[in-house]
Amino acid sequence: MSLRVVSATGKAAYFVVAVASVIVAAIPVGFLSPAIGAATGTIATAAAVVVAARCFRGADEPVAPPRHWWRMTGTPAAGYLGAVLFAVGGLCNIGAQGPGVATGCVSLVIAGAFALSAIRLGFWRRRR
Repeated sequence: MSLRVVSATGKAAYFVVAVASVIVAAIPVGFLSPAIGAATGTIATAAAVVVAARCFRGADEPVAPPRHWWRMTGTPAAGYLGAVLFAVGGLCNIGAQGPGVATGCVSLVIAGAFALSAIRLGFWRRRR
């Protein structure tokens, strides 16, 4: 049986654990090597986003079947919010130069995935 997170409390708890995991993965290693710290933080962030996108379910989503490959959120608004947040973070990282450029590029890819999800969800909802 697959893990599905449907409650707001469960999603908030996951978010707190995910942020703590990214911090633990990036900060201590970053003291030794900023480039390796950025890489471990980026990998942890990408993993946390993928797990959340596959496990979280919206109010109107069936719990049992897996999501479509493109679906990141339960609503278009949540997808647009994720896209904006990751795009801003990605652009800030790219502007900072150094090891942040690769991190910024990964953030922009994640932003694109959120935007695609929001656009397709909006189109799908209008067709129903």
